[in-house]
Amino acid sequence: MKKEEGFSLLELMVVVVIIGILTAFAIPSYIAATKRAKFDEAITNLRLIHSGERMYRLDYNTYTDDLDDLYPGYIDDPNANSGRSFDYSIESATATTFSAEAEYIADTTKFLNIDEDGDISDSFW
Repeated sequence: MKKEEGFSLLELMVVVVIIGILTAFAIPSYIAATKRAKFDEAITNLRLIHSGERMYRLDYNTYTDDLDDLYPGYIDDPNANSGRSFDYSIESATATTFSAEAEYIADTTKFLNIDEDGDISDSFW
């Protein structure tokens, strides 16, 4: 009698269940990591806007309320990336203060702000 080779249906089902369990743990971690990466990118871009505003103020003795004034001379346009998760804008500016915002595209109630001192506040947590 010839012995059949291969896997039984039960063995294949066990493997599928194990893969499903591993996936159930991996997907939430992946989602959290991508959200954190988007958040970190927004903080980085806000810090670049802050640096651009400070350089602009050195040249013109005032902050600008128009993000377009900061590039290409001071920073790259943070809104130029088509795959971005945030919209960036300068909310207000005077000779001595400014506030820039990164608004989360997927949920416009969530945003980050940076001021002239470099202090960042958020509505995420």
